[in-house]
Amino acid sequence: MRGLLLSCALLACFASAALASSGELIKSYGMQVFMLKDESGAWTSYNDCVHASGNANITQYSGVLLDGGGFEVTSGILKDYATGTPTLVTATLAASNVSSSLSSLPNVGTEANTIFGFFPDFGPSASYNSSSFGWYYKVTFTGLDPSKTYTFVTSANRNSSSYAGTGPASRWTRFYITGADLYTNASTPGVVEIAPSIVEMNTGYNTVNGYVVRWTGIKSSTGSFTVVSENVGAELPTPTFAMTWGRVKALYAK
Repeated sequence: MRGLLLSCALLACFASAALASSGELIKSYGMQVFMLKDESGAWTSYNDCVHASGNANITQYSGVLLDGGGFEVTSGILKDYATGTPTLVTATLAASNVSSSLSSLPNVGTEANTIFGFFPDFGPSASYNSSSFGWYYKVTFTGLDPSKTYTFVTSANRNSSSYAGTGPASRWTRFYITGADLYTNASTPGVVEIAPSIVEMNTGYNTVNGYVVRWTGIKSSTGSFTVVSENVGAELPTPTFAMTWGRVKALYAK
């Protein structure tokens, strides 16, 4: 009986994987800004990932230029926003098959606006891709204190109601954290949790919801972790084969 159930579960995995890949050529939007905070209160750093800000205390490690021409500054030391003092943490941005688009700050009163509303350049552009199954936009942090915990927050918003909801024109992005030993998903309610390390949200129209992706209590014995944003496709997010099969194996391990 267990073998029969496992075979059925395997077929379900292939079906869900096929559904997940069916919409992956739909445009989607990568992380636009991020905040990294030392939870001891020592510092909080912000970064404009898409187009560098003129504010000296917002570290300008920027990904995609307004014309999609490439990276401005791909790596550097984060600064404490309150004082401008450099931290010991380096942020390194990397991307594949991305370009640029228009965007806008989510509405006042939303979490995204509360956290990132002071960004002078939140709105000009957002990374995306419409012709590749393998695009990504990610940030890797190194130089973290293994004895400390950190909070990471990011968001994105194309600001087009045409891409809202979960229909065939909707635009969703998957975010996941890797390389950390401990973390808790504390994203805005409404962000879909696939697993504690993997969440998905509509970035095509995040104006009204103003959702953020957030992990708290991040701890890394190696002093490093990475957050990746990548395409999901249209309609409701669907677990990939790897994620679904992982759940099946855990369920039937006993």
